[in-house]
Amino acid sequence: MSESLRVELNQGAVHAIDAPDEATVRGPFHVVLHNAGGPVHVHLHLDDDLSGTARLNEANHYVEGGETSRIPIGVVPDRTPASGRLDIVSGYGAETAAIELTIANPDASDIDDAAAQSDAEETQQRGTASATPSSSRFTRGGDRRSRTRRTPRARRSQRGTTFFDDSVPELLARVDAASPETLAFLGLAVAAVLVGLAVIAAVGEVVLSLVVAVIVTGAVAVAGWLLLE
Repeated sequence: MSESLRVELNQGAVHAIDAPDEATVRGPFHVVLHNAGGPVHVHLHLDDDLSGTARLNEANHYVEGGETSRIPIGVVPDRTPASGRLDIVSGYGAETAAIELTIANPDASDIDDAAAQSDAEETQQRGTASATPSSSRFTRGGDRRSRTRRTPRARRSQRGTTFFDDSVPELLARVDAASPETLAFLGLAVAAVLVGLAVIAAVGEVVLSLVVAVIVTGAVAVAGWLLLE
């Protein structure tokens, strides 16, 4: 767990800074800015001796009245120990406080705790990653099992049923709406076709059968034209 360096702002006076003259930390830490007064702008600065060891991502901060801000400061492990000055400026330079800061080597216990925490987080991430795909496979598998597969024969049967269900009522409706001339023409055409087939079957010759078929077709066409005019 990272250490904390507490700083009081606006305590007793506007832009006042109450901070320790010196401090020692081991590893990464937080600068805790507690504002006891009105809103204030705060600037943090690491001198040259500390800037090679400590890392400050954001130097300028705005703290609302009555609120507390935690500013993280990282540490490069292989560059400790190091000493230098941390400057805290409020109100755009109205007040400045300098803290003589020492970053010591972390204790062996701190290193072990950090390593244990890192291992625990890695194990948790692996567990989450391994659990998620299996759940997804189960869900997709369940969807496949619950899905009904239709064979080609079933699909053809369904299409055929749909065709007859749609065509037969439509055909009957057209017959009901047809005029008497149209019905007469249809009856004549059917009779002519039947007579032609009977003649072709009786004759048994190809050429003569074709002639009879042409004559029957022409007769049906002429009769239909006369009836529908």
